[in-house]
Amino acid sequence: MAWGQRRESERFHAILGHRRSVATRYEWFALCPFRRHTIPGPSCTEAVAMSAGTRRAILDAAEAAFVLEPYAKVSVASVADAAHVSVGAVYHHVGDKEGLRVAVAAQIVERAIEECVRPALLAAGTPTDRLIRAAVAYVEFFSERPALFTLAQVTPVEVGESVHARRLARSLRTRVSGLVRELGGIVEEGQRHGEIRRGCPAALVLELSAFLVGLSTLSEWPSSAARRAAGPAGVGSFVEAHLRTALAPAMEPERAPA
Repeated sequence: MAWGQRRESERFHAILGHRRSVATRYEWFALCPFRRHTIPGPSCTEAVAMSAGTRRAILDAAEAAFVLEPYAKVSVASVADAAHVSVGAVYHHVGDKEGLRVAVAAQIVERAIEECVRPALLAAGTPTDRLIRAAVAYVEFFSERPALFTLAQVTPVEVGESVHARRLARSLRTRVSGLVRELGGIVEEGQRHGEIRRGCPAALVLELSAFLVGLSTLSEWPSSAARRAAGPAGVGSFVEAHLRTALAPAMEPERAPA
């Protein structure tokens, strides 16, 4: 074997044994063991971007499908057709149909956090103001998109026995738990300044979260019960008024003069 052919053969076997890089796999498919030239594949950065774009296209197509059709009527094949990818690509990114359902819920939650909650928490203001702005942004996000609120709630039946769905569900719970800890830190800051009532910060965050989830659930009703309960002031003003009352320190009773 000539020296140049030996070098090509060694490179071929090195690429064959390295299966972690998408770009490397692409180059392996385009490479002949004894050819002098190869078809250049995408760089690692381009490959990662391509993979992320494919996953986003799959989840967007699945989100639209779950909005229009019940869960039982949505198939992996129909989602793949809508996303213009292969069925194998869907299984590669989310595992199975149950994993696809949980991945859609995680994408919606992540969008609500990054587009609404996170900017409100990072804005300037007192801890109470930041918490209220985040809560108002959360409720308004889902009150304007009631179908997404339904998709963001994952039931155990939808997760089923799928290993992929359970793994994605654990990742989603970890993301939400991190947000609860962050909110708890803001509550502690407000308690140190005396503007938020005393108590366990995590318990207070969960109490407020239950109120927000319940109010967002009302927005699913055809009669828009949440907006009727809020009155002409709007859902945002209703949430702000309730949370200011709920977060305010308890008033100490006045002592009778001796």
